[in-house]
Amino acid sequence: MKANQEYYVQVSLQDPGSKDEIISLPYHFYTTEPGQDGGTGTAPATDIQVLDDEGAAITYIHNGDTTHDHTPTIQGHASANSIVKIFDQGTLLGVTLVDANGNWSYTPAALNDGQHSFSTVVVDTSTGEESVQSAATTFTIETSVLVSGSENFEDVTSFPSNSYMAFASGLTMTAVGTDQACVVSSAISAADPDHPGHKLYADNHAKGISNQSGDGELIFTLPGAAQSVSFDYVVAQEITVYDTDHNVIDHVYPDESSYLSKEWLHYEYTAPQGTEIGSFSVGSGYCWMDNVQWSDTATTMPSQASDIHNSAYDLTNHAHSTMTLTESDVLAHSQQNLYIEDGKEQMAIKGDAGDVVEVNITNFDTQNWSETGQMTAGGVTYDIYQHATNDHELLIQHGVELHQYH
Repeated sequence: MKANQEYYVQVSLQDPGSKDEIISLPYHFYTTEPGQDGGTGTAPATDIQVLDDEGAAITYIHNGDTTHDHTPTIQGHASANSIVKIFDQGTLLGVTLVDANGNWSYTPAALNDGQHSFSTVVVDTSTGEESVQSAATTFTIETSVLVSGSENFEDVTSFPSNSYMAFASGLTMTAVGTDQACVVSSAISAADPDHPGHKLYADNHAKGISNQSGDGELIFTLPGAAQSVSFDYVVAQEITVYDTDHNVIDHVYPDESSYLSKEWLHYEYTAPQGTEIGSFSVGSGYCWMDNVQWSDTATTMPSQASDIHNSAYDLTNHAHSTMTLTESDVLAHSQQNLYIEDGKEQMAIKGDAGDVVEVNITNFDTQNWSETGQMTAGGVTYDIYQHATNDHELLIQHGVELHQYH
């Protein structure tokens, strides 16, 4: 037998006549070098594991790993009712008792960033004898550094469909299921169901990313941990945000009307304090996405489930476009407190400089809409036009012209 090894021995006896066999209970022992442990052979701890249990998901820390958990748990088995000493790079961290079933665990106070090396020694409480020191698990603790960045896909020069993409910003995309994705130009568009003859463009900044299958999802992994994330999208039926351990921290289903109408929507989410965003996914349906942003601070707009329904009609197509609105259009497509918490019904319209919004004011009690100021939402500046008598506001991107006619 070799020194410093664990052994289990059983004895088998067989009757030569009947061939019956009797097997003894296993005998468990551990060998040591000559002179070690006073020759008593006190067994060291076995089945030792170091765990990152900071989040909802528990992961194993192996030799050479890096973790953000400053209070990793070490656990294992040892002789019942013995004591386990836990060491970090040879310095005693603490002790813990082994229960009657041979189980033990220990969680230290918060450890500093840097390299750590956990090992154990078992103490026989009846004799005071100590085992040899167990093999060490060496790992590194580092504080997570939050990052900020953005990706608008403008620098992508080729558009092949693929199940994996890496962008210059550090953002990566992985397609799950039968999905594949490609970067698309603003030529992708859909007919506006509410305004015949007009189109809603599926990318308002020349290029965006689109999944090319109706089954599965696109997972976007950030280049580091972030406090908040936002993006524009069209048609997506499901959005999920994950922390750095891939636990779900936000999961929303846009209203069916939002993806059937093919309107551009804006999604923002800020993680709770102490939780870090690592990735997000957009699933099911032929959706388009653009203007992904991630930040080491909270978003500038409120991040709650209702925000997912905030939307602006989009004329952007890098050509002069005109949208004609009647009184019924404004009344039907306004939403209370869309971007401004003032109790008014609001309709928002985005577009290129030189685009025109024509409003037929014949049926309005007070015919004119008056410009009352500006506001910014999602990085877009809107001119605010207010109607005096019916508590409605038009939010029109600055640079788009408003024409009123009878």
